[in-house]
Amino acid sequence: MKSSRPFVILVTAVAVLVLGFGAREQSGIIAGMEIADLAGVSWRLALVTIAGTLAYLMYHGQLVEVMRTVLVWVGLLTVMALGYTYRIEIAALAHKLLGESIPDIVQAGRSDAPRVEVKRGSGGDFSVPAELNGKRVRMIVDTGATAVVLTLDAARAAGLPLDFLRYDVPVETAGGRTRAASVVIEKLSVGGIVARKVPALVAEPGNKLKVSLLGMTFLSRLDSFEVRGDKMVMRGRPES
Repeated sequence: MKSSRPFVILVTAVAVLVLGFGAREQSGIIAGMEIADLAGVSWRLALVTIAGTLAYLMYHGQLVEVMRTVLVWVGLLTVMALGYTYRIEIAALAHKLLGESIPDIVQAGRSDAPRVEVKRGSGGDFSVPAELNGKRVRMIVDTGATAVVLTLDAARAAGLPLDFLRYDVPVETAGGRTRAASVVIEKLSVGGIVARKVPALVAEPGNKLKVSLLGMTFLSRLDSFEVRGDKMVMRGRPES
């Protein structure tokens, strides 16, 4: 076995360990297996491989040299794994900073009669940093959607009970037909406009919906909404 081969095996095994351990709670199916089950098998095999490789290196007196390099890679992989695990929180923070650094994305009026202006994005959509149960989620205003439709990540960020959902509602999105589960959002706010107990749908896992839709179950709570050139103006009610 060449001296570089144990290093490659060790780094690969560590990568599988980190990724497998981080994917334990993911939903979906790969090659006929649940992702969580596949992740469990992967990180256990990776542990065995790491133990065997370390024993080999110790026997041949190469342990210190290789471990120094491996630690650098482990650090990089750990940062990547943490970034993936907390991607929703990181995205929410980025959206918050973006919203604060560009004040005309969303502008709220008086708290007793809130008014929000949203600029049209480069893609032609009206994208807003909404808050679902206190968690920041990027949404696209869709007046053609009969309900608020959430991606799985957005629903998870909002703390909705994903394990108990039944995906039995057929829906049509820009990505095609899919099924969704009915939920109720305790608090949904855009700027100063707040709506409580908003009926919504959560798109089933594996669908093509990439961004949550701010549909009519929220928009119908408004006093009015209209498009003026490149801006959408939403006016809330004192108690929306």
